[in-house]
Amino acid sequence: MPGDGVEVVFSDAGYDLESLPEADRGRITTLEVRHPRARPCAMQDVQALFPSSTDGGSETLPVSVGLDGLAAAPLGTPVDVVRALPGITAEPDVMGGCENFYLVTADDASVRLVIVDGVLVLVQAYGPVDTDLGVAPGDSVADVQAAYPQLAARGEAIAPGTVEVVLQDRVLGIDLWPAQAWVPEVDVPVTGGPPVVAGVTVRDGAVDPSRLC
Repeated sequence: MPGDGVEVVFSDAGYDLESLPEADRGRITTLEVRHPRARPCAMQDVQALFPSSTDGGSETLPVSVGLDGLAAAPLGTPVDVVRALPGITAEPDVMGGCENFYLVTADDASVRLVIVDGVLVLVQAYGPVDTDLGVAPGDSVADVQAAYPQLAARGEAIAPGTVEVVLQDRVLGIDLWPAQAWVPEVDVPVTGGPPVVAGVTVRDGAVDPSRLC
């Protein structure tokens, strides 16, 4: 055990114990070693002190994701239009005609837009965003299977990771990972429980994935 007044804090974050096998319950998911004086410095409180990219009245873009991408910038939108979107940030590097743009919404969702050959070909969104895809960040595996039963046979589990659904000329990617949450007395977000939708990606199925950056 640590000495000199240092304490150990741990968490066995179980988000939905009913869905966890008995053997997986009670496992330690987060371990933290700290001095007691660090207790008031919970990371979520520290982060709240820093202004977000949407603070200060800066213009933000309402984000809704569908099979055509963003409502304000559908797939196929020219790069000059993407550059002019409110709150957009360009990544400086351009590789093989592929470049990335990012924006953070008023709800702190993160959106990545990928340009290939001068047009928008991929939109990827993480966090609280509206969608008309049948699934959205935060949804469960059951929600995904209900919306897209072709992903797995009945009774077959969808493993954590990214699953893809081909919908005509679009490819929908669904990222499934264990949830993160703040737990009292632990200063970092803990991860645990069954997978949930972390993010969604919509891309032009005609674009070679190897060209995406």
